[in-house]
Amino acid sequence: MTLREQLSYLFSLHRGTVTLTLHIVSLPLIVAGLVRHQPVPIALGGLLEVIGHVYDYTRRFDAEQRHKARVVLPLQLAATVAAFALLLKVFRWF
Repeated sequence: MTLREQLSYLFSLHRGTVTLTLHIVSLPLIVAGLVRHQPVPIALGGLLEVIGHVYDYTRRFDAEQRHKARVVLPLQLAATVAAFALLLKVFRWF
């Protein structure tokens, strides 16, 4: 898959109702943890994010979609780490 195809598919991973709902619920937890410098809400929000993706992978996706999800996993992890590092800097954790 090209990088453009990976990015397109990465965004399509967030179309499931369960995943989208869990992402929406997790964002306030993550932001509250960042603002208050408390790691527990951040961890809970991150756990909700992961649960949404695991649900999609195990319940919603067929074999081809699971393969594509594995292909874009490195890109998704890199984007998550970069975004979170930026958020930590913005919220003055370091």
